[in-house]
Amino acid sequence: MKFTAEALLQLASREQPPIENEYATRWTMVQVDGSNNKCKLIRNILSTVLYRGQNQHFDPCWPSMCRGFQRHASRVMDLNPIDQARLLKRLSLNRWFADELAKHPMIKWTKSEGIFINEISIAQHYGVPTTYIDVSESLQIATFFATCRFVERTATWEPMTEGDGVMYSIQFNALDERISPICYQPFPRPLRQWAWTVELRLGENFLQVPKLQGFRFQHDAKVGEKMLKRFDGGAKLLPPDPTARLAAAICSAPEIPTIYLEEVESWLVSDPNGLHAQDVKYIRKILQNDLKITLTNSSAICYTQHELNIAENEWRKSDWKFPAASFRVTLP
Repeated sequence: MKFTAEALLQLASREQPPIENEYATRWTMVQVDGSNNKCKLIRNILSTVLYRGQNQHFDPCWPSMCRGFQRHASRVMDLNPIDQARLLKRLSLNRWFADELAKHPMIKWTKSEGIFINEISIAQHYGVPTTYIDVSESLQIATFFATCRFVERTATWEPMTEGDGVMYSIQFNALDERISPICYQPFPRPLRQWAWTVELRLGENFLQVPKLQGFRFQHDAKVGEKMLKRFDGGAKLLPPDPTARLAAAICSAPEIPTIYLEEVESWLVSDPNGLHAQDVKYIRKILQNDLKITLTNSSAICYTQHELNIAENEWRKSDWKFPAASFRVTLP
């Protein structure tokens, strides 16, 4: 029996109203590496289940790093050359974004304090290709993404009016360390989406991960309209901010700084299942000729100084620097 969108809405409505005024509360300090005294800050868990809403069904369901591949494989060396070039490009964009993110005053502070930040999980929620699938603690938030779609032409969200959507749920303990929260950070998109990530291996289909459950439902424009109203047309979950601008500019750039490409090439060659050293020049040529990517020594795509100054001022007057008494320390 197929669910209706109205039935999904009723199920989501049983949830406590998400959590908009509690973004910076209920944090826990968790030791993650005793050798260098790093720690991870996460919210006290409110649920044992995470959700993912999609406005259509995909089978297989690949992470953005692997979408559009002609052949999927568990080893880089087994991919088609064009797919190896796509992977090289996407990994380079990932490194580029992480390098720029490190200039944010909040990221500088966490590193100085020994607090763990997963830049790649932040990249996932700003549209930079990763091997992650995003999920949420909130069924209501997942329902928004399941019943609405983003229209590139108008840069707005609209309700789905026909076809089927799908809602997935997964237990926290299903994949152990491969399910993780975005953690303590100031970036509004993952923060407002109560975001977690599921890390997939190369060639791994999300639909095949352990303990995943899901159901399809028939779209109803009225339900999508209610979710749009609930989340202010999507603005409550995806507000514009400098990091969104930065990520979009990096992902659409026709050039990549050579330094990031060389880092990724070196990493893939060092991996026993990665690229053969003799193939690197050939794959780079495909990247340039077939994918139309130019290599450059530098790029103007970065946070502007004005954006960094605003972020610094907001950081200084914010309540992000919680007192030590607000943390509970949990040793492994």
